[in-house]
Amino acid sequence: MIYLSDNIDFSNIKVGNDELRICTELLDKKIKNLKIFKQFDAFPLNIRALREVMMKTVMILSGTCLTLTLVTYAMFSELRSEAGKNNIMLCVSLLLATVIVMAKAYITQLGIICTTMGVASHFMWLWMLMWMFLGTFQMFKIFSASTRNMNSDPYQNHLLMRKLVISFLPPLVIVGAVIVKSLIESDGDVIGYGLNGCFIDSNSSVVMFLIAPVVMATVVNSGLFAATTYNIHKVRRIQASDFTQRTHGMFLVYVKLSTLTGITFVLDFIAFMLDSDVMW
Repeated sequence: MIYLSDNIDFSNIKVGNDELRICTELLDKKIKNLKIFKQFDAFPLNIRALREVMMKTVMILSGTCLTLTLVTYAMFSELRSEAGKNNIMLCVSLLLATVIVMAKAYITQLGIICTTMGVASHFMWLWMLMWMFLGTFQMFKIFSASTRNMNSDPYQNHLLMRKLVISFLPPLVIVGAVIVKSLIESDGDVIGYGLNGCFIDSNSSVVMFLIAPVVMATVVNSGLFAATTYNIHKVRRIQASDFTQRTHGMFLVYVKLSTLTGITFVLDFIAFMLDSDVMW
């Protein structure tokens, strides 16, 4: 199946007099892409069906683990430090994004529900990305500070509310930009979601308003990670006795989270560019 979603595609199509004329260069390009990127369709094994089963299984396991993590944070107040609250919000955003992805699998028709789910899905992935950044920045602050400040609970609650506002702003702006861009380009006919599926309609919008923010956040987080590693190495050389087991454990968690999230986004980017079921 060939999809036409970008304005540059539609500019090479002419409809009139009960005829549909398509530029041969556009058609050849689409057919060539199908031959290159759909090579796995020839396999006897139904890759798409296998991918759906694996995705649903992994999503259920992921949702269960995230729920158990939130229950653990709720049971033990010692875990609900400033960094712990960042982890709680990251788990909440991941859980909501997972639920939306699972719900989208059961939507079989385009319409208002599909469009709403597309907007919500885009917003949740961006919101999750923001909490990854805020968590990374928080760890950078912890490992870069010369002293450790023990803030009171009221201050931590106030700080969490500020972070909530900060976390909402970029996703709202980006989702709004998709809607405005689509309304301008379509003369008010579409909002950029739910036309070809329950997500962003245009590939160019996916690149501009999803992949680009992911790349930017990954670059910034990598820079913060490198700076944090350098600061820790410097502190360990000067005051090895102050580098406690707890600090070492926090750093290992930081490394694991950074590695896992980084690999996930790299694989997602490759899968999108190749349109590969295997990579997804």
